[in-house]
Amino acid sequence: MLGWQSLDGSAVATAGSVNFRETQDGTSVRVRFQYDPPGGKVGAALAALLGEEPGRSVRDDLGRLKSLLEKGPVNAPRYSPAPPSA
Repeated sequence: MLGWQSLDGSAVATAGSVNFRETQDGTSVRVRFQYDPPGGKVGAALAALLGEEPGRSVRDDLGRLKSLLEKGPVNAPRYSPAPPSA
């Protein structure tokens, strides 16, 4: 389990946890996420209209993580150190 809580004074108060559980079919992942959006319910509705809804972001991020863990990096940029400055 991983858990977090925003620090006092953060712009957006958040808290959550991610639980991983082995199953017969692989791994089950449960995410719990709470946040207090700026602007309350109106701010949350506006964020959802703009495509910035946290639940959607978490689902998208977990989908990318699942793909990465199962298939490895796809089209991942290769690291190339910058040449030394002259």
